[in-house]
Amino acid sequence: MARTKPGVTAIDDALRTEIAALLLAGLPAATVTNRIASRGVPGAIAAAEVARAEKSPYFAGAQPLLAQIAKRDWLLANMARLQRLAATEVPRIEAI
Repeated sequence: MARTKPGVTAIDDALRTEIAALLLAGLPAATVTNRIASRGVPGAIAAAEVARAEKSPYFAGAQPLLAQIAKRDWLLANMARLQRLAATEVPRIEAI
């Protein structure tokens, strides 16, 4: 974070990356804003930057990917659950 004028804080790309990562992780915008503001960034600037990130077409483009990852995780969890429930050996009957 670089200081441009006394009392005004510029948000650099590293902080923007962190904002995007927190939003993509599912944190509410208010929580992200508070976290950024706790680092000395004025609340209005932090809120504007979070809103800007949410409106970004890159952020919107990441949403389908997040849905795909969530679906994959759900599928893998259910496959693991079914594997645990499966019998480990098939009983063989010699004569009926």
